[in-house]
Amino acid sequence: EYDGARPAGNSSAAMNLLRLEVLTGERAYGARAEKLFAAFAEPLNGAGHALPGMLAALDFAHDTPREVVLVQTAADPGEALAAAVGEAFLPSRGLVTLAPGAKPPAAWAKGKVAQGGKATVYVCEAGRCERPTSDPKVVAEQLAKAHPLLPEQQPAPLKAP
Repeated sequence: EYDGARPAGNSSAAMNLLRLEVLTGERAYGARAEKLFAAFAEPLNGAGHALPGMLAALDFAHDTPREVVLVQTAADPGEALAAAVGEAFLPSRGLVTLAPGAKPPAAWAKGKVAQGGKATVYVCEAGRCERPTSDPKVVAEQLAKAHPLLPEQQPAPLKAP
């Protein structure tokens, strides 16, 4: 099964498993995604262009995920901020949108509050957060920062089971 105009089921499953791992902290989800990557090792190594959704999930698996929290207020749902987050190509992100009074579903979203009565975005990585902002341009800049892997961090080629 290859990706078409929409990602194939296995590609979507791999991405969703990795997102669940970020949201819950449960390593078992990531382990299941790794099994999917192993099952698709041959096409990923030889014809990866046919599986762009699976490659995006593989990129997610080998990156440090960004934790993005959008805190809404009753007066400001943060539509422009949500658009800035949605426009950024960042497969390796966990995204939580907190409505006023909502309980954070992920531990890394706790303690995040709206600043100055405006919807606010927090962009974090491994528990370290950028300055919270209500400016969509700043959100876009924070999400655009790249962190290339060092040579010793490069993943090994995939191997079929």
